[in-house]
Amino acid sequence: MRSDLKLTGTKYGCGEGYCGSCTVLVDQEAVRACRTAVKEVRGRSVVTIEGLAGKDDLHPLQRRS
Repeated sequence: MRSDLKLTGTKYGCGEGYCGSCTVLVDQEAVRACRTAVKEVRGRSVVTIEGLAGKDDLHPLQRRS
């Protein structure tokens, strides 16, 4: 997702789905991007860390980064 969809909020960590640094929301469900093919999310809602912010405020997860 990071390279193909340019969703750069997803970070590469372990590459095996254990660490969670690549977690994104797909249809409001947390999934590990490193274990998810782009074809699996085609036509679905994908939200990275950038998409969690409100209009005028950061999401608590963004403040902790």
